[in-house]
Amino acid sequence: MTGGGWRAMREITEQYAKLIEEETAETVLSANRIKEYVENSPLSFMNRCVKTLQIPKVFSEDEVNVFENVVRTMYGIADKVIRRYRDYPEYRKLFPFSKELEELILVPNLYDSVLPIARFDIFYHEDTGDFVFCEINTDGTSAMNEDRILNQAMKYNTVHQRMRDYYDFRTFELFDSWVDTCAALYQTYEKRVEHPYIAIIDFMYHTTLRELEEFKRRFEAFGYKTEICEIRDLTYKEGILYSPTGHPIDLIYRRAVTTDIMQNYREVQPFIQAVREQTVCLMGSFCTQVVHTKWFFKVLHDAGTQAFLTEEEREFV
Repeated sequence: MTGGGWRAMREITEQYAKLIEEETAETVLSANRIKEYVENSPLSFMNRCVKTLQIPKVFSEDEVNVFENVVRTMYGIADKVIRRYRDYPEYRKLFPFSKELEELILVPNLYDSVLPIARFDIFYHEDTGDFVFCEINTDGTSAMNEDRILNQAMKYNTVHQRMRDYYDFRTFELFDSWVDTCAALYQTYEKRVEHPYIAIIDFMYHTTLRELEEFKRRFEAFGYKTEICEIRDLTYKEGILYSPTGHPIDLIYRRAVTTDIMQNYREVQPFIQAVREQTVCLMGSFCTQVVHTKWFFKVLHDAGTQAFLTEEEREFV
């Protein structure tokens, strides 16, 4: 949606509400269709399902620009902090990582990014533009499928379809854009092969499997053979990491979060050994944990961090 800022956002919400009041019976039918669609979608899992609202959350381009600036600035800071951690032993003392995790963080990833994917979570005050961070997700970043399917469900929202006559709404694409980014970064990988075999890895007992399946479809649509793998079932032999089906792995899209890996450290030794020996490309290397941990927010205020930030970045912090 273009222009207008928070006033336009409030006016649009009021416009939705007015249409709902005018078309209550049709809106009830619409809401039930949306509910049925979502409950019969991949978002329904083990008797649980996400919920949506009849009035969707709409942001103006002004807000989108604010969010883009937030992401751009925080990403720049995160990149600096990760590189500082890897380059300066004294700086590492600011973080409470174990010896084993620190060693994994320091393994070079051999491609042109230390933070290939992240989700920045903030509390945003629409009336003032103020915000605070609550979390940064790096490894294990998810919820792309929820976003995709809830947006698809809007086709059953009759009020929203009427609103489209007046406004230019758009959504964000979160699957192909990541596959494209992943592929581009792999081209900078020092040990790249022409046709990499991709493994999407996680602990399957609590993963968002339907989302991984969607990513598998997208990777394969781009021409990459892809397998979803239980991280504990990988094997390592003579410098090659094998999937549970016995296929050599060239590129890993890591969804297994670092805390789960460290808690199951002995059970994932084939994976750990391949990472240590740099025989597989790990998209989402362990250095991302530097900003994934909430300790990162404390470190941002430390004098040692403030010293290498720009004036603008210090103001942001």
